[in-house]
Amino acid sequence: MSDLPNSQGAQEQEEPYPDTKFTKFFGRLYAAVFALFAITALSVFVLPENILDVSAACADFVGFMKRFFPNIAAIGKISPHTQLAEFYVATMWVPILTAFALSCVYCPIATFLYKKELPAIKTQLFVILLAIPFAYWALNNYFYADFAVNGIPHRVGSGRIFPTFASRESLFGWISFFTATSMFMSMLVVISLSDIVHWIYLSRNKN
Repeated sequence: MSDLPNSQGAQEQEEPYPDTKFTKFFGRLYAAVFALFAITALSVFVLPENILDVSAACADFVGFMKRFFPNIAAIGKISPHTQLAEFYVATMWVPILTAFALSCVYCPIATFLYKKELPAIKTQLFVILLAIPFAYWALNNYFYADFAVNGIPHRVGSGRIFPTFASRESLFGWISFFTATSMFMSMLVVISLSDIVHWIYLSRNKN
């Protein structure tokens, strides 16, 4: 009889809360995604301008990605370096999609494992209602290349800034910025949705 409480206490201590192996594993994966983003972003300075003529595999990759992401063709039409711009935009979708997929696995599991208490509803709803619409706007803006096609409004006056992507530096600056923003926003959407589901679960199972 005396062994039973001890065994229960040992089980409680052995519960993965927090599971350091779990968090460290996904931490390494996230670090790899961020490294992939950095390498891909800097690749614009070394890629040949006629990369689609040089590599049939790259041309096939761009053709495949164009079916799903309209900003590739839109930015390619604006830039005088069409092949370089299209390939660069296509490859920059890879870290976005990878970060999103990784978050879809990690965030729901981590939320249910580590967030044991019911969060403050006002704070939770405020963050979610603010985050999801803004994330949708940012992702939609980049997905359709609206910032390039229709321009970016000035803070003062009615003028607009139209990126021309006329140089490698311009491609790097604009595309890496919007890619980083899209990565963060895609992760934010998953985090917010995980919190919503978790909040509903805790509310219904609250003692």
